Parts: sequence; C-alpha cells; structure tokens
Amino acid sequence: MSKPSFSVIGRDRFAESADALYDMLYTNMHEIAPTGNSREADRILWQDAIAKALENPNRQIVLIRQNEMLVGFFMFCLTETTLKMEEIQFLPSVQGTGLFRALYVYLFSLLPKEPETVEAFAHKTNGKSQGILRHFGLSVVGENKSGSAFCFRGDYRTFRAAFAHTGSFSDSTTKNSSLSEWT
Repeated sequence: MSKPSFSVIGRDRFAESADALYDMLYTNMHEIAPTGNSREADRILWQDAIAKALENPNRQIVLIRQNEMLVGFFMFCLTETTLKMEEIQFLPSVQGTGLFRALYVYLFSLLPKEPETVEAFAHKTNGKSQGILRHFGLSVVGENKSGSAFCFRGDYRTFRAAFAHTGSFSDSTTKNSSLSEWT
C-alpha cells in the first residue's frame, strides 16, 4: 500500500470536501448511531454544524488520501491545554491498513505545542471506538449533553507514549497488529 498523504483544511476549504466527508461519516455511522432523520436532513445539519464549528481558528480538519483518493478525515480542536479529537472516519476499504497510526504520527508533528490532556467522545454503542480510546490511556469522565456518548479524557503524554510502544514512529506505514483492528 502506498504512503498516505495528509492536508489540513479550515473553514475556507470545507465546502469543497463536505459532501465526500459526510458520505464517509454516514457509511460508517448510520447503523451505530442512527438519528431517525433522513440522510439528506442529517447531511444538512452536519454540514451546517461543521461549518459553524470551523469558525473557531483552533479547529481543523485533516484530509487523509491514499493514491490521490480521499479515504479518511480527522477533525480536532487544540485549546491552550487540550487536544479535542472530535471526529475520525476512514472508508471501510482502508480500515485495518495502518492509516490510524500514520494519522497520529502526522498529528504529533503538526501540533505547535504539546497539550496537557486529550479528550474524545465515543457513542455508547460504538465499542470499537471506546476500545481504541481505552487502549491509548483515556478513561470515561462523563457523557455528552444528550447522554448518547461517553466523554473520554487522558494525559497527552500517556496517549503519545502508547503510540511509541506500538512500534517505530519513523515508519508510519507499518501495519501493527494491535492497531490494525481499529484503523
């Protein structure tokens, strides 16, 4: 498999990729976290919410490409003390290929400063995401406002060290058996 490429987009370029990003999200999540809305209604709500969220200059989306094809995305927000991992999606065809690991190696090099904590939400029915977050040292500290997702939080250095213990940072394309089931 070829080496992935990453590019960061903000509000100014979101519209270019919005439909493709939503299609990926819908493919992965419509069975895990159904909303009861039509696909089109959810697309409009999601795109409006993301466009508004991207008004915050600390929030960015990383596009993940393999062979020029968009295969994933990651939205995060970096505050003074916290890396908020807000959304991560991969096409089903590339899950288990090491892209998750490659993304975080890229992210660690991208951050202008080292935050103190890492925070993420995982839908209560998404055991796969919960397992990933626990594996990397995050613990449940609460729930979202609607009660549909757990809030996970952990120490950034512990989170980063968990990646260091799974293999070499220098080879981000190496498939690691402990991560491959989650990517």
